[in-house]
Amino acid sequence: MRVLGKIAETIGNHVTKGQQIGVTGRIDTGKYTTKEGNTRYYTQVIVPSFTFGARPQAANRNTPPDSEEIPF
Repeated sequence: MRVLGKIAETIGNHVTKGQQIGVTGRIDTGKYTTKEGNTRYYTQVIVPSFTFGARPQAANRNTPPDSEEIPF
């Protein structure tokens, strides 16, 4: 995913590791030739906008999980 400009700056300053974000964009594909004559292909997502999502919750280790959360 390629994010540039103000959007990249906002994401870098305000999104934390593990936080969800919603991305609106388009897929761009293409190819180019290296100096050695090899053809390389690329796929990227151009991101003109995004929305903030839920932040990860800190684990509270002092309380046991609810009985509904036990995976049986």
